[in-house]
Amino acid sequence: MYANYQEIREAIARRAEFKGNSCKGFVDSKGIYRIISYATEVYNSQEGLNLTYYSSTTSKLQGIIAELILGKSLKELRKGKEKQPYFAKADKDEGVFKGAKLLEDFIPEGYKISNTYFVDNSGFGSEGEPALTASQFLNKVKKGRAYAIQSEGQFQVNINEFISV
Repeated sequence: MYANYQEIREAIARRAEFKGNSCKGFVDSKGIYRIISYATEVYNSQEGLNLTYYSSTTSKLQGIIAELILGKSLKELRKGKEKQPYFAKADKDEGVFKGAKLLEDFIPEGYKISNTYFVDNSGFGSEGEPALTASQFLNKVKKGRAYAIQSEGQFQVNINEFISV
């Protein structure tokens, strides 16, 4: 049986294990408390709260975590971070697919565009086509660089890569 939101709140407050309809919390083998929403880690006790917007359901869970663990509202924590690119944590960081937001022509302070990639977002692209496949694009993702969607079409996106100046 799945935990309801009240039971989830109580479990998070105690850093206890829980399983909700679309989320779960647990302590891993290294003693790190982790909370997953769908397939995305939204919190771990080592790196903190992932503030990226994914869905209203995930935001509700992030809000509970923000309140109970950090003592702040999610809105307060997200303030000023709405227009931030995704910063790759490693070469070939797959998090870029969920973390890159549509920022259009926004350039973060202290950064410049180093490249713009034309990438297939349908999942049906092939190597040799003008748009890079997901795996071709991932091979270009580098640790420490930032990524944001500049524009999007029905089957492709333009992704800006930023480097510090």
